[in-house]
Amino acid sequence: MMTATPGELAGLFRRCFPFSYRAANTLLRVLSDPRNRVFAHRAGGQLAAAAVLQAGTVLLLAVDEPLRRQGLGGALLRRAEDAARAAGEPQLTVGAGDGYLTPGVPTGKSFFGGDETHIPAGLTDEAARFFAKRGYRHAADCDFFDMTVDLSRPLPGQALPENGVRCRWARPEDREALCAAVRAAEPGFEKYYQNPDCYAEHAPERAVIAVSPQGEALGGLLVSLGVEGPGVGSLGCTAVRPEGQHRGTATRLCRFAVAVMRGAGMRQGFLGYTYSGLERLYGRAGFAPSAYYMMAQKAL
Repeated sequence: MMTATPGELAGLFRRCFPFSYRAANTLLRVLSDPRNRVFAHRAGGQLAAAAVLQAGTVLLLAVDEPLRRQGLGGALLRRAEDAARAAGEPQLTVGAGDGYLTPGVPTGKSFFGGDETHIPAGLTDEAARFFAKRGYRHAADCDFFDMTVDLSRPLPGQALPENGVRCRWARPEDREALCAAVRAAEPGFEKYYQNPDCYAEHAPERAVIAVSPQGEALGGLLVSLGVEGPGVGSLGCTAVRPEGQHRGTATRLCRFAVAVMRGAGMRQGFLGYTYSGLERLYGRAGFAPSAYYMMAQKAL
């Protein structure tokens, strides 16, 4: 089993997944995990292909373009499958794990009739077909996708009701109430809001809070500026407590985030790893699907 440094693997990821947005520190953190098993192929002394396995998850399978369609990807995948099988793993999943590089196999095709009009021309379904040919299936009953918004274009014109709900940057004194609101809506998100750095004025990722006319914390989201790449703003972990829903609160939060990104000079907004149904919410802030994912899984 050849080895490769996390930096080499990150470079391979960037070359092979040009439509994916992952912060540099996230790439290195995931690819440096000591639990990873790396199967690598070099050409001319340079890393040209690799599979990264962690327990029952293939975190990365990538082959540089000149070496594709020659059986190298299939050979690396078989090695990962054999290693997982020998370790007693009952199945193999491609993509999301404890930490992920992509949620699944990037593809330009929706599995459930989703909007494909904003998919970049170079993102095809070739990789999904590669895995399907080798016995993998989309192990979900909906689509999973990333979304982007062109920040040079105006927001959709749909007006929101004037109900006194307002959005602003969350302050340190808001943390407890905002975490309680998030916990009531999406308990899995609370750990991100617990980070005190998200309440600092110049933090790379900051919390936004939606407040009722009575001053109650209704929910929030997280906004970053330039973390996912130069000129790219992002939002995520949108959560609104049940009593704050159906009042346009989530849409207000998303539109606030888009306005912040635009004001900061970002050229594009990004939202990663969401699923069917939520395109309506984020669409009201101008977002559209930019990459679908095959949540590839195979019994071993």
